[in-house]
Amino acid sequence: MKRISYVLLALAAVMCSIGAGIMTYQSALDADARAQKKAELMDQLAKEAWYLPLSEDYSGIHAVRGADREVYGAFKGNKEIIMERNGKVTLQIPESMDIFDMSLGWISSNMDTGSEGDGLLMYQDCKSGKLGYIDLDGNVVIKARYDSATAFSGGCAIVEKPSDLHSGVDVQAPVDKSGQVLYDTEKLDKWPDLYTSVSHVTGKYFLLESRVGSSRRLFDAERKEIIREWSGEVSWFNLAALGEERYVRRNSDRLRMLDERFDPIEEVPLFSWMDRFSEGLCYAKWKENGEIISGYIDRDGQVKIRTPHILYGSRFTEGKAFLWEKEKVRVIDQTGRTLFEKKLAEPLDADICGPDEAGGELPADLAECWYRDGMAVCYDGKKFGIIDDNGSWVIDPVFSSASFSGEDAAVVYLDSKEGILKVGGRIE
Repeated sequence: MKRISYVLLALAAVMCSIGAGIMTYQSALDADARAQKKAELMDQLAKEAWYLPLSEDYSGIHAVRGADREVYGAFKGNKEIIMERNGKVTLQIPESMDIFDMSLGWISSNMDTGSEGDGLLMYQDCKSGKLGYIDLDGNVVIKARYDSATAFSGGCAIVEKPSDLHSGVDVQAPVDKSGQVLYDTEKLDKWPDLYTSVSHVTGKYFLLESRVGSSRRLFDAERKEIIREWSGEVSWFNLAALGEERYVRRNSDRLRMLDERFDPIEEVPLFSWMDRFSEGLCYAKWKENGEIISGYIDRDGQVKIRTPHILYGSRFTEGKAFLWEKEKVRVIDQTGRTLFEKKLAEPLDADICGPDEAGGELPADLAECWYRDGMAVCYDGKKFGIIDDNGSWVIDPVFSSASFSGEDAAVVYLDSKEGILKVGGRIE
């Protein structure tokens, strides 16, 4: 009996050894297959036209907002630079300054760039920690003297500094590109009605909030006057721009749509979330009979397209929008007709697809997906690629991130490499 046991143990050891060998061999085959696939991928990408080929020399490539020419910010090595799309350095940031902070004027090159930035870069003085602004040639436009600040938009920004009159109180103010204060709350208002909080609604409009939070004023920076005032109406609210001369007032979790005069649009539901208008339509969510409904509304707040059972709807560009479901994405026209659909490589996480406030963050992976010149960046649940009007892949989904920039380029990321891809048109 013992001899039989020894034989069985020996056989088991042999089988384990053989199994381990097979697994090792299979792992080697899998590794070779992955290496071969990656080599084929790199060969395929090498055939594409590049303004700046994929390289590990750069990190954090982003288009500069609101510039009068197409330029990008990045790290090259450990240096902060401004460069053209072919990598030609136009400005190396002095070591005494730090500008590379996405919250301070850098953004991905998506369809929301608008005029934000106005060609000015916010910088932090590395010694004092204060904030100021430089132009694209490195000239100091506004000295670093602010505790906090925002990017410029429509020729204005918001800065914050300690009150000159009241100890322990910080005040905010809108300023123009010369640094001139457009509304000096300490000269114009009385304590305790000091308007210490300022938010940028859009363009020339700023919402001023009093220190005690009971009064709000709408300031027109172009006319330099107060055009609306709310006092004691509600305990808290803010304003956000929806685009196309429409606005939204948010109070708690309720959103009320406003017209160009900031008056409520009547007989329109209270929304739970709203995106922005594009091509006359805005994706929104609201409640009907206790159920969350989503769809596209027009500038009068009327529902034009209902989109049940989707996680997120993109903005319209070139007459098309993306509708994201858990397992697939559809592209529709402005009548709501499905043009094509694609199955996703991996199901979407519903948690990233439900922004819950006006002006809030869009789902990061989906916000970059939109059409331009008959092609669109598209996310397949795992990676980004480029599709055409028929939904066919022009460039397979291989990038960890991709976003349109300039007139015919896209900033792309692949593993540890970054570059600027030519998409449409021709290289000059």
